[in-house]
Amino acid sequence: MDYYDWRNAVFNQPIRDLEDADYESDAFNLSLDEALDHIDRALMDDGLYAFKEEQLVIGFSLIFGKIFTDYPWCYTRLPEDRRVRGILNLRLLYSRYFLKYCSQSYLDTPGYLVPPLSMDHLCFNFWDRFSFFPTAEGGPRATHAALDVMESALALPNDNIIVAVVENLCFWAFVCTDLGIDRPVSVLRNWLANPTTKNIAVGNICKQMIDSWLS
Repeated sequence: MDYYDWRNAVFNQPIRDLEDADYESDAFNLSLDEALDHIDRALMDDGLYAFKEEQLVIGFSLIFGKIFTDYPWCYTRLPEDRRVRGILNLRLLYSRYFLKYCSQSYLDTPGYLVPPLSMDHLCFNFWDRFSFFPTAEGGPRATHAALDVMESALALPNDNIIVAVVENLCFWAFVCTDLGIDRPVSVLRNWLANPTTKNIAVGNICKQMIDSWLS
């Protein structure tokens, strides 16, 4: 399927509840290989900025959410090298979209209470809804690729991104320890030693989360 036809079908959606989005078009019946090629291209495509934030959230939710389409399986069912490359490209989701659209001021609100068609909501809930999760079957390379994405996101100048990633790393630290992967713990401890936020309140929130999970 032509990339631009696919892009318009996925992102040029009417702004309405996500459950009412159109995810039955031909754009959602591609092979996983072709789908991931289009997804990777979209993450680098300046043309996406022409869509409204709500449309981007709908499109990314259809791509990455586990309950709408088969696209999330791109990150769990394709050959390992391709999966790892696709996961690493999620750094672009953070640097080009979350950083651009997430609120600059910290939202002292649980992620599930943030407006659902906002980039803040997608960022806060991304790893909970994303198909990849650290398991023995998924392999350590894919897990480390996801951790690369999260670690790089901690360096971005946005407190909402930082809090969301710290919270997810805390949970992954618990899971990864059982798999013999201690990197989430190392990333969190390194962050505590050199926090990337200038907001004292945000730093304290993250420290409390980390201390609670790692104690």
